[in-house]
Amino acid sequence: KDRLDNGPASASVAFVVTSDLRIASPLVFPNPVDRDGHFTYLLSQPARVSIQVYSVAGHLVRRIDDAPGAPGYNQVRWDGLDQDGNPLGNGAYLYVISARSADRAAVARERLIVLRR
Repeated sequence: KDRLDNGPASASVAFVVTSDLRIASPLVFPNPVDRDGHFTYLLSQPARVSIQVYSVAGHLVRRIDDAPGAPGYNQVRWDGLDQDGNPLGNGAYLYVISARSADRAAVARERLIVLRR
C-alpha cells in the first residue's frame, strides 16, 4: 500500500482481432450542425468509404465519396451543403457511412440535426 493507504492498482488491455469489416463509433460533431461539421468513425480494416446524408423522407441530399478509409480513426469535413451547394434547412437528417473492401461490406446509420441560427 502507498502512504494514502491505497491498495495495488491494476489495469487491463483487451485487443480484438477480426477479419470482419466493421464501422464503430460513428459520430458527427458538432451535433446539431450549424455551418459545417465532421463525420468521424473507426474502421477495423482498410476500405473504400462513402457517406450519404438523407432527409427523414428518404431523399438523398448529399453524398461524399472517397472518404478516408484507413484502419482506425477517420474524420471527414462536411460543409453542411446539399449536392447543389445549398445549405441544408433546419431539421433532422439521417446519415449512412458505407465501407467496402475486396470481399466485405459494412454500414452504420445515425441521425444528425441541422440548426442554423
